[in-house]
Amino acid sequence: MDIQLSLIIESRIYREGISNYINANIDMAVTYTFSSATRAIRSVDQCCADIAIIDGSIRDALLLVNTIKDTHPQMKIILLIFSSEVSFPGKCIALGAEGIVTTTDGMEDLKACILTVYSGHLCYPQEMSALFSNRVARFPKVEDLTNFERPLLTRRQTVVMQLIGNGLSNKEIARKLNIELSTVKNHVHQILQRLHVKSRLEASAQFRASPNT
Repeated sequence: MDIQLSLIIESRIYREGISNYINANIDMAVTYTFSSATRAIRSVDQCCADIAIIDGSIRDALLLVNTIKDTHPQMKIILLIFSSEVSFPGKCIALGAEGIVTTTDGMEDLKACILTVYSGHLCYPQEMSALFSNRVARFPKVEDLTNFERPLLTRRQTVVMQLIGNGLSNKEIARKLNIELSTVKNHVHQILQRLHVKSRLEASAQFRASPNT
C-alpha cells in the first residue's frame, strides 16, 4: 500500500519538484498539495494523509502543525527547515512533529525520513539532539519517548501563547483559530495559572525564555 503524503510548501518549484520525486517511487504518492498554511487549515478535515510535509518557513506553520495534530493525531509531520535556528523546530517537536529535513539534505534523505517516520520512529538531524538533553537517539521509537520533558502548556495553549507573543488580541486569536472568544479567554486564564504569572506580557516573556519553546 502506498504511503499517502500531503505537501504544504510555498515555493512552487520546491512543491512540484518534491511531488514529482515522491510520485516516481512505487511505494509513495502525493495526494494533496497546498501553497500556504491557511489553505491547508481550511481543508484539514477532508485531507487525511499518512504524512504531512510542511515548509517550516511558511506563515502560520506552527498553527498548522497544531491543527493537524488536533484534527488527525495519527498523521505524521515532517518539517522542511531552511534555517539553522532551532527554536522554531523545537516548538514543532514539542507539538508532535516526527521528522525534520534541512537544506543540507537531499531527496534520498527526504525519502529515508519519510520511511523512518512512517515506520513509527522519529527522524531529526543530529545537531538537534540537544533539544532532548541528549536523552533521545536519532531514531527512537515514538512509544519509547518517555524521558522527554513535555511542554508545560497543552498544544492548543502553546499556539494561543504563540499568537499572544505575536501581539494578537483575544478577539483576533478567536478569529484566527475559529473558536469562541470565551474559549480563548479560558485558554489565557489557564496559561497565566500554569506559568504562574499575572499578565499576558509576563507570560509572553516567560514563554520566549523557556528552553522547551
